[in-house]
Amino acid sequence: HYVWEEPASALIARFAVANATFYRWQTKALEKAITVLAGIEQQDRLAQQRRVEERMDGVPAPQLIGVDEPIEQLVTHLTSTAPPILSIEGLGGIGKTTLAAAIVRRLFAGDTSANSPFDDFAWVSAQQQFFDPAGFVRSVDRPALTASDLTEALATQLLPASAVPR
Repeated sequence: HYVWEEPASALIARFAVANATFYRWQTKALEKAITVLAGIEQQDRLAQQRRVEERMDGVPAPQLIGVDEPIEQLVTHLTSTAPPILSIEGLGGIGKTTLAAAIVRRLFAGDTSANSPFDDFAWVSAQQQFFDPAGFVRSVDRPALTASDLTEALATQLLPASAVPR
């Protein structure tokens, strides 16, 4: 009766079925709709997780030790006040990128993303050096981030392709 926008009683009369039969059909239809919607939500979560990893420019997801509480505090702060932009600043090599990546992954991980006030995010790194797995400092072969580069990167990630000026 939701599809035809008619009262259940009118459809029961039209199909000449008992009330119990009609409501059994309705229950089965709702169960199927729930299953379909759950599948769509799961696909959306997986697509969002892929988007998170693609946007994070290959930032690894190391097992962090001793920072669960600060990460949880930052996630709580972000989800309660929802600032439009967050900047993490500090000396090079202290783990700003790793911290930011852990926060983003926490905000957009699986079922927790349903509780996030954020619909999406953009990831733009100004990182000029990084530590490689062997413990050496390596330089990134790209110029420092300019305001124009930042704006373009944000637009590319957050706007539909047709809206991004080329």
